[in-house]
Amino acid sequence: MLAGVFNLYDYQQPTNNYTIFGTELYPKYKDNTIGNWFMQAGAQHQINNYANYLGVQLPTIALAVPVMQSV
Repeated sequence: MLAGVFNLYDYQQPTNNYTIFGTELYPKYKDNTIGNWFMQAGAQHQINNYANYLGVQLPTIALAVPVMQSV
């Protein structure tokens, strides 16, 4: 589906010598749906994936208040 959108706008992948590093697919988001695509993209682009690639240990933050609350 997304490939069709990219094709419609004549998207070309840039050739800027990017460093490519692999992140395994998250099993929970493997269904071929747009919702799972966004969830997979979000999960793969978490800051800890980049930090792990660079060998950086991120500190753990203990939150006293939940990040999301129902209204």
